[in-house]
Amino acid sequence: MCGILALISTTKYNSLQFLDFLKYLQHRGQDSCGIAYRDLLDKNFIAYQKANGLVKDFRDTCAVVYSSTFLGHTRYTTSGQRNKKIESTNMIHPILETFQGNTFAFVFNGNIPNLESKYSCDTEFITDFIKSHENKINFKCVSKDEAFARVLIEFITLVERAYNIIFLYIFVVFWVK
Repeated sequence: MCGILALISTTKYNSLQFLDFLKYLQHRGQDSCGIAYRDLLDKNFIAYQKANGLVKDFRDTCAVVYSSTFLGHTRYTTSGQRNKKIESTNMIHPILETFQGNTFAFVFNGNIPNLESKYSCDTEFITDFIKSHENKINFKCVSKDEAFARVLIEFITLVERAYNIIFLYIFVVFWVK
């Protein structure tokens, strides 16, 4: 199983400090690691850094950034090929996607049983589920943020569970007087 971690704080941390926390989960996965974070300069932007290998090696190449919101992942491959360097960073977490124009990131630990053979891993299924529900008619009459929450509720209601998942979704709050 993988290691997943979230940090949400009123205090700013830098990416190296967060990686120091993430290294305590290294025993949960040594195949790859990565972080996603809310950009402090553009609060509506989620950035990420990820690589094959161990947290201590990634720490040496990771750009130092500051944020008060981080997601982290150490990967132990349970589906797909094991013990092989991942050629594309698409399979390394955090996974970044969009929902109705808003960016979200997620980290995942576990297994979703009975996946269709068209999916090479659980995260492909998760992103496909969210994308396929993005424009459901009953979600069109609510805000993007509420629609995203409803899709996640539908996901956990319909999908058999043996997993943990953390989402970072940035929503914009408008104040009206």
